[in-house]
Amino acid sequence: MNVLPEKPVITVIGLGNELMTDDGLGVHAIRLFQQERLHDEVQAIEVGAAVIHFQDMFEQSDIIIALDAICAGGTAGQMYCLDGEDALAGGIHSLHDLGIAGVCRLIPEARRPRLIILGAEPGLIDYGTALSPALQAIIPQLVQAVKEVIQKLKNAVTRISIDDLFSVRI
Repeated sequence: MNVLPEKPVITVIGLGNELMTDDGLGVHAIRLFQQERLHDEVQAIEVGAAVIHFQDMFEQSDIIIALDAICAGGTAGQMYCLDGEDALAGGIHSLHDLGIAGVCRLIPEARRPRLIILGAEPGLIDYGTALSPALQAIIPQLVQAVKEVIQKLKNAVTRISIDDLFSVRI
């Protein structure tokens, strides 16, 4: 049983390349989250694909919630939640999991944050700045899911499982 800090430092990050259609899901989602967020104590940062530049900030966090496109073989727009450890499993991956997981591995274990990845199956990865209709449609749902996960994390006294955080898990 892992006891959590009384007030865990939670950071929400948006990953992706907004010049590559659905790969930009995390960037588009974090922008909406930043507009709607109700939690002033939660950091919300647009990281894009420059994950390594944020290692110092990650070290200051207890929990990182990463928003990203996730390739898991589902239908376009299907939402997923991954534990950071699951992101390295073969065959299922965020388009940026090696970046975020790799950077988290550089952090000494005692200071390493818990990584949770929320995202959706991309429908189109090609040059362009607009999301596919399937991903554009789920951005509000993804942002709502982030808010719900944050609330559950804030109310938890011990480490809460991914299954209890989000109803659809890979």
